[in-house]
Formats: sequence, structure tokens, C-alpha cells
Amino acid sequence: MKSGSGTYVTRVSSSVVGEAIERLYLSRDCSYEDLVALRAILEPGVATLAAICAEPEDVERLEQALERLAALWYSADNVEDLVSADTDFHMALAMASHNELLVAIF
Repeated sequence: MKSGSGTYVTRVSSSVVGEAIERLYLSRDCSYEDLVALRAILEPGVATLAAICAEPEDVERLEQALERLAALWYSADNVEDLVSADTDFHMALAMASHNELLVAIF
């Protein structure tokens, strides 16, 4: 922040965005449908940006995450493993975008 002539935000931690969304969702001020709609809007853009910006190590991370997700899709003994694999895949996709705000959201 800069003092003297008002308040200026010079840097916001990327985690602020994800934390704000999580707080709002957990407080029940938004519905599950709101969350699904947000993901439907964001995910195609994240995938597009990842396709443009991904480095070879990002592609490798995505392939590994997708293989794990695919293996668990039909054989997961518990939902937690499947949710974990889905989360890992979406995080790998966000990381491949090289956009810190998207990483914070996912």
C-alpha cells in the first residue's frame, strides 16, 4: 500500500481470490449450482490458456493426473480418492495456464 494520497493496492496475494470464494461457498451465501456455474464458465478458459501456455513438464503433470483420474473413475473404492484425483487434475490444468489467479481459484 502507498500512504498519503489514499489507499492503493500494490499487490494482492493470489490466495485471496480462492479464499474469498471458499468463504462465500462455506457460508452458504451461494448455492452448489452457483459453484457449478462458476466452474462451467471458468474451466473452458483455463483449458484454453493451459493449451497455449503449457510447458512440457505441465503436459507431463496433466497426463499423470488424467491417468490417475481415469483409473479411479470406474474402480474407486471410495469417493474421496476420486475427488482427490479430480482436484489434482484441475489443479494441474490451472498450473499449466501459468496464471496465479486461476491457480488460486482452483
